[in-house]
Amino acid sequence: MQLTVHQLLEAVNGKLLFGSSDTLFRYVSTDSRAQMTTELFIPLVGENHDGHAYIESAVRNGAVGFLTQRRDVPYAGNFAVLVEDTTKALGDLASYVLKQSHAKVIAITGSVGKTTTRQFVASVVAEHGKTLATSGNFNNHIGLPLTVLKMEGDEDFLVLEMGMNHFGEISYLSRLAAPHIAIISLIGTSHIEYLGSRENILKAKLEILDGMADDGLLLLNGDDDLLSVVNCKQKIQYFGAKNARYPYTIVSEAEGTFLMDTDTYQIPIAGAHNIQNASAAVLLGKHLGMTPQQIQNGLSAFQSVGWRQKTEIVDSVTLIADCYNASLDSDRAALKVLANQKSPRKVAVLGPIGELGDFLEPILNQVGAAVKETKIDCLICVEEDSKYIRNGASAAGMNSENIIYFQKREDFIKQIPNLFHPGDAVLFKASRKYQFEELFEHVKQHLQTKE
Repeated sequence: MQLTVHQLLEAVNGKLLFGSSDTLFRYVSTDSRAQMTTELFIPLVGENHDGHAYIESAVRNGAVGFLTQRRDVPYAGNFAVLVEDTTKALGDLASYVLKQSHAKVIAITGSVGKTTTRQFVASVVAEHGKTLATSGNFNNHIGLPLTVLKMEGDEDFLVLEMGMNHFGEISYLSRLAAPHIAIISLIGTSHIEYLGSRENILKAKLEILDGMADDGLLLLNGDDDLLSVVNCKQKIQYFGAKNARYPYTIVSEAEGTFLMDTDTYQIPIAGAHNIQNASAAVLLGKHLGMTPQQIQNGLSAFQSVGWRQKTEIVDSVTLIADCYNASLDSDRAALKVLANQKSPRKVAVLGPIGELGDFLEPILNQVGAAVKETKIDCLICVEEDSKYIRNGASAAGMNSENIIYFQKREDFIKQIPNLFHPGDAVLFKASRKYQFEELFEHVKQHLQTKE
């Protein structure tokens, strides 16, 4: 969206240090290394970095002007605007741009499944009108405004993912974005280290309503025990396989097929949890008046992002990398996907879940129990804290001969030639910080190069 410096001054309550208020800029960048043409550069300040040091570099790369929270800046570019706080100004500018737009804002959060739900929703509503959606993990107080500021101005829908790990974070994002529609996918145990209980996680997720008008629409997972009893001023509609208020029927988890009303839908990814996420998009599409065929076209266009259920077959071994993040609920869902593979042996390579605090041992014990419950043939635990997964599987009755524990990832890598058999289906799952995609690549490379 193209703006003048005059509009910028109004949006961020800034003071023009030099330049003309009639100067135009288009889009925003916080990366001085990026090639720009008419972008505004916003130097962010953090604990370990200060973007003000790179203002001249940004201008050399094409930035037309910049914001600053310091007066002693170089005379560079066509204009400079002084603000109290550049990070706050980024959010204020995004809020200003949204108020100039006619786009319907759809906000999505949840402990598990918010990114997949976002992808399904964006794919579906794109069949109904021009759509801009969050990319990657741009779901915080920096990423969300940057997404908004990519708007060209004629969008019909803006699909925004909202993440958090502390109280108040989603409230800020909601007040900035003022969503017309909100979706909460699930209340699990992610970030329980900081919030203390699922009830507190629910409270933090419901901050998504803080910027929503009373006539907004809230879509909730009716299968979730906490979401199913939410009360609020906004209208609520439910999706879910078990709830009686707008149920769907799973026809085939493995093929991603489900029935909603009298219409059959199919998604290009396996798993009951993915069907659950897709059903939220179907319900939203129906609310917008879309036809079943339009909705199906959107579902078919879905593309998974990052290391989410990435599947490759190498030398007859099916490798499933689901290691963008992890939680008790997403581990259980991934294990069900593994259990449904048509392979003679199913192997789960599991690592710890982050941000569990005092809940680490009991929750990882439950992950281990889920391995036994889903009848996985072999469990390989990697990284020190994964011993609690091993213990949980053993306590649940899994044969100790089928459980392998590596305290260090280097030991796992050394043993790769001895761990896998032709025809195996192998799942890699752990929190992002453990970088299990590297283990996936090590196994893939071994299978590609072995004689």
